[in-house]
Amino acid sequence: MESSCYGILRRASAIAALTAALLAPSLSARAQGLEEPFREPYLKALQGKVVAYLPVAMSFDLAQGWLAGLKRELEPLGVKIVVRDPNWSTNAALKRSPT
Repeated sequence: MESSCYGILRRASAIAALTAALLAPSLSARAQGLEEPFREPYLKALQGKVVAYLPVAMSFDLAQGWLAGLKRELEPLGVKIVVRDPNWSTNAALKRSPT
């Protein structure tokens, strides 16, 4: 019985070592940074843009959470976020408001 436990332990440690050996190159590549040729033009194109957020209503936490996520991700990139709260009114949602 003890020898089978040692065999299982040996196999588990061999699998863990193999996994570590396979993941090591990807971790070192991530530490060095990858060359992303399209990142700079993409970030430059976002600056000064306006994103309009039009939820059904801002009175519930899901809409507020989405707005917080948009602000967290887009404002550091120079994107302006405009919120239009129609407060469950389809007529108000359809009106085009000045930006």
